[in-house]
Amino acid sequence: MSQAVGLLMEEMRRLGSLIMAAADATAVPAGTALAVDREALSAHITTALCSHPRITMCRDVVAAIPAGPCIIATGPLTAEELSATRLGHSGGEGRAERAAVTTAGGR
Repeated sequence: MSQAVGLLMEEMRRLGSLIMAAADATAVPAGTALAVDREALSAHITTALCSHPRITMCRDVVAAIPAGPCIIATGPLTAEELSATRLGHSGGEGRAERAAVTTAGGR
């Protein structure tokens, strides 16, 4: 392994990354690159998250950040109320939205 990305992916695998396990399970031929079937990857991750005993999946419109620890995964169709609440919590008025990939351990 001579490239940083390869080392990072191997470290993620050894740490039990759900994302890497899903990527490996849904890999498609792409030479030496890691490429995945995006729909299969999404289904794999969704199934793992929905079946986890300590995760509650909420697909309702959320207008405010709930009390206590939570993870909010939202996208371009975020309700305006939630966007305003998020900005107030983060002090990020005017910050640009961006896509991100996050790893999650399967523990």
